[in-house]
Amino acid sequence: MGILNAVESGLIYYNDFDAINLDQRLMVSVTDSNRYTIGNGWFTLYHGTELIKVFLKIDKPNYVAVMKNDYEPVSVGDEGGLIVFQDNEYKIELLEYYNHDEGTTTTYPYLKIEKNGYNYYAYWSNDEKTWHLLGSTSLIFAGENLGFVLYGENGQDLKIDFLKIYKSNFVKLLGLLKGTKIELYDSSNNLQLSTIVDDSEFYVRVPFYPFKGYFRFYSLDGKTYEQSETLEFWGGDVYVKESVLDIYYNNEVVYSSTEIELGTLQNVIETNFEVVNNTNQIFTNVVVQVAQVNDNGGYKLALVALDSETLSYQDVVIIPQISPSESYKIWVKVSKQEVVKIPEGIGAFQVIVSHG
Repeated sequence: MGILNAVESGLIYYNDFDAINLDQRLMVSVTDSNRYTIGNGWFTLYHGTELIKVFLKIDKPNYVAVMKNDYEPVSVGDEGGLIVFQDNEYKIELLEYYNHDEGTTTTYPYLKIEKNGYNYYAYWSNDEKTWHLLGSTSLIFAGENLGFVLYGENGQDLKIDFLKIYKSNFVKLLGLLKGTKIELYDSSNNLQLSTIVDDSEFYVRVPFYPFKGYFRFYSLDGKTYEQSETLEFWGGDVYVKESVLDIYYNNEVVYSSTEIELGTLQNVIETNFEVVNNTNQIFTNVVVQVAQVNDNGGYKLALVALDSETLSYQDVVIIPQISPSESYKIWVKVSKQEVVKIPEGIGAFQVIVSHG
């Protein structure tokens, strides 16, 4: 079992135009195939007697669309860029153009549209990291299309490097404990984020997508951490944080995000679970902690102990080594909290694995 299990993908559409054939999801507004070429990393639009649009249908309530292009118009009427539209009347356009009066060209290497319900926000950027707001509007489309457009009979070719559409600006992480420290690194091991989780549902924003990197999740005492594999993240991805080792309660697998309800506590309940290594790896210095739900939805550490004739309860259990197919029984003591009439018991298990 992986430390991060993907439960929802945020990717809606991505095309870097390396393929020479027209993607089946893309539609072209003109029948003349000489008005465009595809391949070698570019989708190039050429001018003609009528405007040309290349687009796909999109039916998402929220999304982020980013286009990178190479285009510098130098004549009046030569305009192109990113477009969202229903028809010729209902549309939103982010256009690059030539201003004859000023003798200047307005061009944006990166264009972005963010949709949130009926609200649309337009941005531009030079590097896809720092974005500048162009404007916003609200529209209700009866059938929505998104793509790029080129106006004018003559002018510069509009070259699109890529078009990518994803669900949001954030990656959502589930199954975390409040107070957990997490760090995000890129694939070159550069730290991008270090923060403390304030909710079991946590949102992480990175500069751009796709983003290749990995997370580190620290134990509640901050002494050890689990590290995810390097993944490619898209905005809108949803991942559940789970243990590399399997946890069994009442002979059933449970996860770090599972709340095990014990019913009404009279005073103290002692119960047990097993930590099982179902992988082909040897893990050393396995740290086991159990969090008990507070009345406010927070957590405190419950007492845990390795199975033995005489139980020695502590805040943490450290297993020196656990080999493939090996298992350890862990006892946990859950005490009634004074302000809770009907405690929910153990909120979640968190098994922290470090490799010796």
